[in-house]
Amino acid sequence: NIRTVLLTGATGFFGRHFISDLLSNPGHLVEKVYCPVRAADDKTAMSRIINAMEEAGIWKEVFRSKIIAFHANMDYDNFGTSAQLFMKLVQEVDAVYHFAASIALSSPYYIMRERNCDTMKCVLKLCLTTRKKHLFYASTLGIFPQYMVQFTNEMAGVPVTDGSMPKISEMKRLFPLEVCGYQWSKLINELVVSHARDTFQLPIAIFRLPGMFTSLQTGFLVATDPIVRFFQGFLQTGMSTRLMPLVTEDAGICCQLIKNISQNSQRKHTIYNTSRQTVRVMTEMSWMKAFGFNTKEVSYKEFRSASKARKEDSPLAGYWPLYDQFAPYWFENWKSNGQFPVETRAVEDDCHPLPPKPSALDIVRDSREWAMKNGDIWPFDLEHFTIRLNMETVLSGPRELCEKYNLDFNVCIPEFALEGLSRIMDGVDAPNRVMPKIVFDLTSKLESRIHLHHIYQMYPEIEAEVINAPIFILGLNRTGTTFLHRMLDASGAVSCPRIEENFILPTAENLSKSPSGGLEDERLKYVDSVFDEVFSKLQGIHDMGIGIAEEDLSAHSLAFHSIEYDVYYGLTQYREWLDTQSLQEVYAEHRRWLKFVSWWRKCKGDPPVQQWCLKLPWHARSLGALLKEYPDARIVHTHRAFQDVIASWCSLVEAQHRRFFDDVDREAIGRQQLESFALTLKRANSFRDKHPEVEQQWLDLDFEDIVESPVQTAEKVLKHAGLRLDSTVTVGISNFVAGMAAERKNKPRHRYEMSDYGISLESIADAIPERDIA
Repeated sequence: NIRTVLLTGATGFFGRHFISDLLSNPGHLVEKVYCPVRAADDKTAMSRIINAMEEAGIWKEVFRSKIIAFHANMDYDNFGTSAQLFMKLVQEVDAVYHFAASIALSSPYYIMRERNCDTMKCVLKLCLTTRKKHLFYASTLGIFPQYMVQFTNEMAGVPVTDGSMPKISEMKRLFPLEVCGYQWSKLINELVVSHARDTFQLPIAIFRLPGMFTSLQTGFLVATDPIVRFFQGFLQTGMSTRLMPLVTEDAGICCQLIKNISQNSQRKHTIYNTSRQTVRVMTEMSWMKAFGFNTKEVSYKEFRSASKARKEDSPLAGYWPLYDQFAPYWFENWKSNGQFPVETRAVEDDCHPLPPKPSALDIVRDSREWAMKNGDIWPFDLEHFTIRLNMETVLSGPRELCEKYNLDFNVCIPEFALEGLSRIMDGVDAPNRVMPKIVFDLTSKLESRIHLHHIYQMYPEIEAEVINAPIFILGLNRTGTTFLHRMLDASGAVSCPRIEENFILPTAENLSKSPSGGLEDERLKYVDSVFDEVFSKLQGIHDMGIGIAEEDLSAHSLAFHSIEYDVYYGLTQYREWLDTQSLQEVYAEHRRWLKFVSWWRKCKGDPPVQQWCLKLPWHARSLGALLKEYPDARIVHTHRAFQDVIASWCSLVEAQHRRFFDDVDREAIGRQQLESFALTLKRANSFRDKHPEVEQQWLDLDFEDIVESPVQTAEKVLKHAGLRLDSTVTVGISNFVAGMAAERKNKPRHRYEMSDYGISLESIADAIPERDIA
């Protein structure tokens, strides 16, 4: 029955976001929030809260009637306010959220004790007077030395477990009182709050907050955060030290954790490691270069010298005692296993619902975008945030990675791939705010190319893998290809690739350590986080996910010879150039990739691949190259009335465009995709006309047959491929069909019309010969 609360630290980074979350919660009505604020009077106190929330982009006028701000000084008894107001708080307040703290990470303990510990007195007095109030205290995971050094060097793998306390001997070693008073002040407060629980039965919860500098709700970025300052120093100097793996947190998610736990009357625990850390960005390159921030890696000493030469103009001015203290763990020759072991079982037990983990890619993108939009208050040069999409930016990290693995860059990324990459970058005309996303997409694919070459170098036996008579499902998008593909996968008679086998391929080292479980599980979580936005945008149009049969996009995509780039960015000239390419090199790489996946599955202990079943509508545009590489291929060509597929496909293209562009021209999408589909049909039919000798390899299927007689259709495909059917195969297919039918009943239908994209039956007739329309 928490209806009236007192919240300290309302103008701070975390406090302002928590007020917004608390007052926006429809499931639990908090009627009144008292906020003590350092100010000359109550009006100024309220103005400070409003200004802080407006700065973060989270102020709503409806909050005004629920927030009661009063001028206060927490250094004094009764918050430095009148006895009358204090007694009113005593009588009305149900719970106290104590978030106020000085986060001066390089200040001595005697200062931090005064700022952080002495202020606890009036909080406890309020909580213990007349009737006990819930006390929710915001501590920090930074009291743990292993967390503060980011689990590097001798602290690698040392976990922060639920309910545990830091080792005082390690705190003394790593947190000298003259530099690291903040950590000690938070530990002292935890002990005081726990003492109040044990002695006076005060209901408490201690929330150990992680390091965080932004909120995904708006992208608001804290300019005073030491990590943000160091990042700005990298951009200012064009230098960076060796970077630790990128793992970060979202303040908005942490607000939800505290709100949900504090309002759970059945909570089981007292101390919470309040963390929902992002999945580690799994790149062997500098993650800054992976996002398009092209800096030169140097030693900490060289970077420090270059930054200090800028004196007060450096973002790092005043922060050097902190950085120098932790340089051996943060910037120099640190060693890490890449794990950040913070146990969160208590949070998972008591937080309902449990919010999803944030995405590191979203945090980098949104916080940068916020800073660029708020140049009037952002204290650093915004020019440093500008990302230039060019070969130097995109290839810098991959070149260094080839050097690291002793690979020939020109072999890993041959001329034909570089030409495709160059044409993509020349055609992209997206706003700079989405450049980190675009650069990351390109660099991650370059990195996957390099990993594949390195894997072949370490495991030459992959070359001996045999690919026999693969099945290729063709047909325009929306003609039943996905349903058919996944139905065949469910049969168990064939093998189909997954999204996680197409992109963000594992490193050779990780394969040698953990082909399954461990590092592979972490990679799967990372792939899922990278593609989460794509999955959500295409939900109801083309459902995707880890472990689900998916198109064999890898070779085309990693060679930068793929229509997907036109789908993403609207690259008409690139698509026209792509239409002139033979793609023979791409299909050679396709076989190389398929051999790797076959070998990889065996390493993981999966059932061996007997026959691949592949599906990509764009194969129909390059049948000559496909059949030259796979002369024994079995082709399954699906058909559906053209007017029934084009609008659905245009809606998918629109959804992808909206990931990158604020304004989307639907009629332009219609024109371009009608032209693209027309060429696909023309090329497929032309090839068949010229090569009657391949007709025995061909099986034509009508969409209505796939939908109305799915089991029989699947069996027809398997027989066409020369595969024997048994009861297990039939049961697998039947179970899949039944499951899909049940799922579709509860799934909202995606709605679209040809007219939405300026397409009519007349324009279809003008673009496509009658024989191709059917």
